[in-house]
Amino acid sequence: MHRFSAGLLTPEGEGGLAVFRLDGDGVPEVLDAIFRPKSGKPRTTDVPLFGTLFDGDVKLDEAVVRVHATAPTARADISVHGGAWVSGRLEALFARLGAAPLDPDAASDFPRRLGGGLLRREASQLLERAVAPRQVSLALALLSGTFTNELASIRASIASGAADAKVILPRVETLVARGRFGLACASPPTVSLVGVPNAGKSTLFNALCGENRAVVAPRAGTTRDRIEAPMIAGDDAVALVDGAGLRDASDPVERAGVALAVESAASADALIAAVRADLALEEQESTLTLARNRAAVHVVTMGDVADPNPVVAALARRGVPALVVARGDARSLETLRRRVVAATPLGAPFVTAQPMPWLPRHLRALGATRAALEAGARAEAVRELDLLLGDAS
Repeated sequence: MHRFSAGLLTPEGEGGLAVFRLDGDGVPEVLDAIFRPKSGKPRTTDVPLFGTLFDGDVKLDEAVVRVHATAPTARADISVHGGAWVSGRLEALFARLGAAPLDPDAASDFPRRLGGGLLRREASQLLERAVAPRQVSLALALLSGTFTNELASIRASIASGAADAKVILPRVETLVARGRFGLACASPPTVSLVGVPNAGKSTLFNALCGENRAVVAPRAGTTRDRIEAPMIAGDDAVALVDGAGLRDASDPVERAGVALAVESAASADALIAAVRADLALEEQESTLTLARNRAAVHVVTMGDVADPNPVVAALARRGVPALVVARGDARSLETLRRRVVAATPLGAPFVTAQPMPWLPRHLRALGATRAALEAGARAEAVRELDLLLGDAS
């Protein structure tokens, strides 16, 4: 029998998240038996791992495991979806493995009722719709109080008058600076595929998404509407968009599709510029123009046409680095996924364990707080933070 205790930390039957605490010397052995991390990485203290829980060969649920301590006694939290079936199966599994009831002292650090109830509900909603590990990691950090506690601390400093505004402002500005990253984690950034007809955009779109969502045909102008699907790259997700090939179309329907593709590219967080390897670069200026001065990854498609390829050389002479993606080359596709993520706000040097806003309303409230502090209106700054926390009467 394992030497550990287990218990549910979150209120039973509430919300989309259930968190179990494991405590005791037997915790590492239990985790080895029931949890398989998706990344294959070893468990590290205070680094959340996304993976799957098993009862023998039976898959129970996707979960995030966070080890809090390994000495003097091991302690870890397991976060799963909040349904009664999953929680019941886990409780039964822990009982079969010999778990004792969790001592209240072992759970005293977990906030059962966080301040800022509105923020907690928003974090729960983020967890429920998460499609990538980084989203799960962010939601769990938020539910543990990272953002809420920092806001409450800033509010207390303002309300007490103990700290000068010049001391408080940098803390608010730090939160604002993390905002684009937080928003990109919570709502996957949009990446638009652009290129001339028959540049292999739709083939690339299907390969990156891992499913056949776009129609692929040798005839130019096949794709006319806007097609969107999630692309998972490591721990991250982006919304990939495909559209009509860029050309002066005579057909009114295709012409409307080209206009929609240009509009989608203009509003996207980043671009994948698909450049044909079998077509002179001068005939693909529309693609290069859209990608100029943008966060963009240039991809030479049909890279198996010629090697070395004159189009790749022509791009290099213009100072444009390009990745050649040949048909069926899984390695170049994975490299492309990583470069695409790096081109979006997800490439910023932040981690989800840091306090950060993740919704537009959070950034608006923090902007208003900053403006109030700069104007010396402390009461107004406190009111804005109360509204953000959801504690305003």
